[in-house]
Amino acid sequence: MSAPLSKELRTKYSVRSLPIRRDDEVRVCRGHYHDREGKVTTVYRKKWRIHIERVTRDKANGQTVPIGIHPSKVEITKIKLD
Repeated sequence: MSAPLSKELRTKYSVRSLPIRRDDEVRVCRGHYHDREGKVTTVYRKKWRIHIERVTRDKANGQTVPIGIHPSKVEITKIKLD
């Protein structure tokens, strides 16, 4: 489950995309939440979605839930390196 890199990271690492990890920082490029940036909180492999820090929605009972976003629709801006 990989996501494309930003232009700066693409030239730095000479690679187009990388597998997405939990603490990577990403920017949403498509959809209702485009241009939002945040840290990846969950990589939901079963549903092929990722959850991002400030991309949430309020339910009718007041509870906030994360919105699942497809990894191909985000751009990695900062990589978590061990």
